Amino acid sequence: MKILTAVLIALALLVIVDLPVRGIIAALSSVLFSAAWWVKPLIRQAIEVLTALILMIVINRSIDFHKYGFRFSGNLNIWKSIIFAPILFVLSLIIGGIFAGLITVFAGPTPTYDFGNMTLFQTIIKVWILASIGEEIIFRGLILTYLSSLIYTSFSLFRIRITHATLIAAIFFSLAHFMLLTRGAGAAQMAFIAVMTFILGIGAGYFREKTGSLVPAIIIHVLFNVCGDIMGTLVGA
Repeated sequence: MKILTAVLIALALLVIVDLPVRGIIAALSSVLFSAAWWVKPLIRQAIEVLTALILMIVINRSIDFHKYGFRFSGNLNIWKSIIFAPILFVLSLIIGGIFAGLITVFAGPTPTYDFGNMTLFQTIIKVWILASIGEEIIFRGLILTYLSSLIYTSFSLFRIRITHATLIAAIFFSLAHFMLLTRGAGAAQMAFIAVMTFILGIGAGYFREKTGSLVPAIIIHVLFNVCGDIMGTLVGA
C-alpha cells in the first residue's frame, strides 16, 4: 500500500511540475518562435526547477534544501561517479540494444525520431548542462527524496543496495521520456531510450542516496549524455 501511495504521489508531483511549463511556454509561443535557440530550453528548465524548489519548500515547510541533495561538501564520491558513468552507459547500451533488437526482429523496422542537428555548443548547453541539472533536481532531488520519506524498503542488485524509492523514481524518469512517441519515435527506439534512462535513473539514484548529494548524480547524468552523443557521432560517421 505504501508503494502504491508513493507511486501516485510521484505522479502527482510530476504533473504539478509539468503544468506551469506547458502553460507558460504556450503563452509565450509567439515570442519564443523568433527568440534565440537557447531561450526556450532555458525558460523550460528554469520553470521546472523553480516549481520543484517551491514544492520542496512547501513539503519541508522551510527553506532548507540540504535534505533534497543540495550538499556540496563531504564524501561526494566524485571520482567514483566519474568512473561509474561510462560503465553504466555501456551496460545500458547493451541491454537497451537487446530490447530494441528483439522488437525489430518480431515487429520489423519501426520509425525513429530525429533529434535534429545541434552544434556542439548547443548540445553542451541544452543537453549536457540544462537537461542534466534540471532533470536531476526534479527526479533525484524532489521525487526521490520525498519517496524516501514514505518507503524504506530495498533490494540487492549484484550486492548493491537499491531502495524501492530509487527504483520508482527511475521508472518515472524513464516514463517521462515516452513523450518522444508523440514526436515520431517508434517502438524499438523508444524501448532503447526507456531502458537506458531507467538504468541511468538507478545509477544516479544510488549515488544520490549514498552521498546525500545531487552532485554525483548530476556528474553521472552529464557524462551519460556525453557518452551518448559521442556514440551517436561515431555511429553517424
